[in-house]
Amino acid sequence: MSLLRALRRGESLTLDARCGRVDSLKGQPRFEILSTLRDGSGAVAGTQSSASLWAGPPPAPALQAPGSTASTASTVRNSAAPCADGHGPADASAALGPLTDIFPMARVRAFGEVARALDPIHVDTAFARGTRFGVNIVQGRLVMTLLSRLLLQHHGSLWLNGGHLDVRFVRLVRVGEPISAWAAPVAGDPRAFRVWCENSRHERVIDGEGGIGP
Repeated sequence: MSLLRALRRGESLTLDARCGRVDSLKGQPRFEILSTLRDGSGAVAGTQSSASLWAGPPPAPALQAPGSTASTASTVRNSAAPCADGHGPADASAALGPLTDIFPMARVRAFGEVARALDPIHVDTAFARGTRFGVNIVQGRLVMTLLSRLLLQHHGSLWLNGGHLDVRFVRLVRVGEPISAWAAPVAGDPRAFRVWCENSRHERVIDGEGGIGP
């Protein structure tokens, strides 16, 4: 979520989401989700663009997006390694992290109640067994909080008042699976970071960028 201003404790907020582009990833439909966070007056307080894979059984051909082409997931990189796209950290040893946590079902349910994200793929064990994943998965937004916590630990009020993240979800996170968050400063810009989360196999589950200030 890219926030346009700091959020006030106790204020009323509304999150609107709509489906944008539809394409495919490894033969499975992928839906772009465009979200807008509004305050009580209707003014936009934040925006987010994310994507969600179809979590059910293999879809019928009719569900495939016309003219869609399969895209390739990002390459897995080692912890704190510079990124191959030229936007890696100036010094891998300067990376912040890891901040490691596990998301048990109790926390997944609690987050789902607050965020209204109680989809059965997250909280219904019987349903999850019947999907192509076979297990319950953690909400992407909940996993992303690890990055916010990591940057908050190191930058305090600067992060609270002007921090932003622009990430994509690369792999699913299973309930109860340990996940580690990392952030590495970008060369030439101490207020910009390359951020990612990875599982115990050093596979990236979230990848993107973050920063402090405009």
